[in-house]
Amino acid sequence: MQDEIDNIVASTSDHPAHTGVVVGVLKSNQRSIYGYGTIGGAPPAGDTIFEIGSVTKVFTTALLSILAAEGVIALDDSAADLATELIDYPPQVTLQRLATHTAGLPKMPSNILGSLLRERDNPYAAYPSEKLLRYLSKHPPSRASLEARQVDYSNVGVALLGILLARRLGDSFEAAIVSKVCEPLGMMDTRIKLTPDQERRMAAPHNPRGKRSHNWDMPAFEGAGALRSTADDLLTFLASHLGDVISTITSPLQDGHAIRSRTFAPPTPIQRLAARFSALDLIHDRILDGMALGWSVGQLPTGEKQVHWRHGATGGYRAFIGFVKEKRLGAVVLANSSLRMRDGLLGTTATDRVGIAVLEHLVASS
Repeated sequence: MQDEIDNIVASTSDHPAHTGVVVGVLKSNQRSIYGYGTIGGAPPAGDTIFEIGSVTKVFTTALLSILAAEGVIALDDSAADLATELIDYPPQVTLQRLATHTAGLPKMPSNILGSLLRERDNPYAAYPSEKLLRYLSKHPPSRASLEARQVDYSNVGVALLGILLARRLGDSFEAAIVSKVCEPLGMMDTRIKLTPDQERRMAAPHNPRGKRSHNWDMPAFEGAGALRSTADDLLTFLASHLGDVISTITSPLQDGHAIRSRTFAPPTPIQRLAARFSALDLIHDRILDGMALGWSVGQLPTGEKQVHWRHGATGGYRAFIGFVKEKRLGAVVLANSSLRMRDGLLGTTATDRVGIAVLEHLVASS
């Protein structure tokens, strides 16, 4: 397998100098870690820590599934019942619709511009959750968007979900994730705030050209993208989804796999224009057939098997996790360099392409 993974990374990845990529493979509960490039003088390892960006979203929806199984909340509870700031919100804005990007909320709030401009290297740091809730209270989703029930990717929606779940537990978002998801699985390196030892093991962030960039703080968007983690921890997370690691939360995690929507908002004109001048297809046209709780679901490009996946990126990192449930296969790809402009327009990244290619190889060889 080593040679095949080496070839996939060499032909697909694009990490610049002084950065690295780590690939984690899960096959029939057997794990392998492959490190490429250089981070602090050595290839990254299974315990190297990265920001995982929107991969955080499947932790937030995992928390939702767990709390629903415990009877703490229900998937059809409305946001208006859980936040006084949203008392006038339509009841159709439910926790499930926040988790499936079908609540009609925008990708980002319009009142975040000041924060983005104030600290460009750490653009979310000056935007607190109170400001997000204030924005949402004044900008409820339209009746048309609620009736359409289209999957339209929303950082705002999953950020709100994280805030609501943490409030319901009377705790911080990080504490809720740690107690309900990480501790039952023994995932000790998946956190927002790091210990001194974890900080020493964290890969430094870089921009697409390999220039050092900055870590991000995301007080309002913790549920949408603030977690840091390792390939080792993320393989454990996938193993629990596949039933290879049995714990008290395995069943709730698997409850989140079912597709709950297949109606997608069409690609934007900018995305279509970018695809027209690129050798790459829009990711929507390849591996995005449905939306589960936080997980995008589709077919591998060969059309052979169903894949659940989620990707993420911040100002200095990219991440991908995915699994093929039928074959008990999983893949993790983490990098400490950020998106290229083309990646953002197309909705697919080099780490996605590595992860999908690894999963295809695992299916073909199983």
